[in-house]
Amino acid sequence: MCVSACTGAPPSGPYARTVLDRPLPANEAQQRQECEWIRTEMGWQHEVAAQRAIFADGRDAVLNRVTYERNVMVLEARAKAARCNE
Repeated sequence: MCVSACTGAPPSGPYARTVLDRPLPANEAQQRQECEWIRTEMGWQHEVAAQRAIFADGRDAVLNRVTYERNVMVLEARAKAARCNE
């Protein structure tokens, strides 16, 4: 399934705008805080996806997985912009 992973750019939409429009960290303390928020948000996204997988099947399961993958792509783009992996 290459619905979201093959686009190359993070998807747009309300979640993407909320995450990507956050101000970038201006100093090291803000960077640490932002990177911690991103890690926490990734964990939360994983947990939500796991819970939804319990109750979803068929088309709903696919849509839930695509949403999870898109959200993680957005968070990874944010982590890169915030220089969390340096």
